[in-house]
Amino acid sequence: LVRSVTLLSKYKERFMSKKQELKDEILRIWKIYQFSKDAFLYSWYLHKPKTQDEFEYINTIHFLDFTRHILWRISVIELCKLFLDNEKEDFNLLKFIRKLKPGNDFGSLKFDEVLLNEWENKIESLKDSIEYLRDLRHEIYGHTDRTRSDLSGKEKSFEEINELFVITEQIIKNVNRF
Repeated sequence: LVRSVTLLSKYKERFMSKKQELKDEILRIWKIYQFSKDAFLYSWYLHKPKTQDEFEYINTIHFLDFTRHILWRISVIELCKLFLDNEKEDFNLLKFIRKLKPGNDFGSLKFDEVLLNEWENKIESLKDSIEYLRDLRHEIYGHTDRTRSDLSGKEKSFEEINELFVITEQIIKNVNRF
């Protein structure tokens, strides 16, 4: 009986440390998400204000024009951290979702595999927007010393990019409920 209690205690301790590790990781993802979303929403407003007068005013003030562009750049760079599926990006969501699956880092926590697959499918459906952001980051914003690539015709609307925030928020909320 003592041995069973000891094993149970060790399992519970390991399980709780995995939950804490998961909370720590989702907190870092949330911080990237929040920083990017704040920059995105301000940029969106400065690009598409509510009135024509505001639009004209913003376009005549260099500081506001510069600010909306810098906020957009920040948003692109931070979103790429969440959505580029490569080993360099420690907090990309696809890597995070894989960690939640059985046999991986947080598999012992038994997340709903159907939900995990839904998240992966939703991210896959946003592939064009993700690739657009990647191209902006790598081809234009990250390498200003090179000849710029022409991304005309590939632009994505603020509404399309906003879908990346929607799925990120869904993941964060579901994991925080766990």
